Amino acid sequence: MEWTWKQILRQMTMRNPVKKTKEGKETFKSNEPLPQNIYEITATHKQHAIKFHWIHFVFKYKFFQPVVMIFEKILGKYICYKPANLWHNKNILAFDDAFDVSLREWYKKYIANAGDGKTEKKLIEKGGEKALDKLISNSYSAKTLMSLKHIMVTVLLYDNAYKEFMNILMFNITKGMNSIYKDHKDVKHLLYLHNNPFNVHYFLLGQILQNDKGKMPKKDKDGKPIPEKVKVAFRDA
Repeated sequence: MEWTWKQILRQMTMRNPVKKTKEGKETFKSNEPLPQNIYEITATHKQHAIKFHWIHFVFKYKFFQPVVMIFEKILGKYICYKPANLWHNKNILAFDDAFDVSLREWYKKYIANAGDGKTEKKLIEKGGEKALDKLISNSYSAKTLMSLKHIMVTVLLYDNAYKEFMNILMFNITKGMNSIYKDHKDVKHLLYLHNNPFNVHYFLLGQILQNDKGKMPKKDKDGKPIPEKVKVAFRDA
């Protein structure tokens, strides 16, 4: 899963495809308020388009991801890919294991179902875990997350101050999560799988999840059938 300079250059030259379309150009000029969406609470189309462009395409693709890629590539032999199984590393090991499990679960439940992920979904259904391994190893998003984990774990293992901060942080996260998910079953979280940030079904079902017992309704408030993509996103842990 080592990064190549070609892959790093590809990320640095990534461009925003929306700016090339007529509709996209109009969005960058529109002062109309945004409807309910997954990103902003109050903003105009113009404000959101500019902010999203700078965060998603400029900062993330041109700076953040390339820096992460370069760091792991340069550090190379000094990177710790798996913490030693020692009692004083147990929290870092728990984080490392949970990260790996979460990455695979995220790819199967989110990437393979979100947007145009039909190809990935079919490959996983046909090839199982081996197909999933290959997809993750070729995914820029998954590899970036793995690189971040490798760098973070390496720093933690060689800096006691940061390591103890991580221990305290994980204890507090555990306490906070246990107070929210008391029985560890009733998660009530809805995965956002739609390309459109204004998907009204998501907000409708999300509110139902919070107020009811987490049962998938057969129809929305207008009496229309719930789309299949939304049913897939209706996750019970």
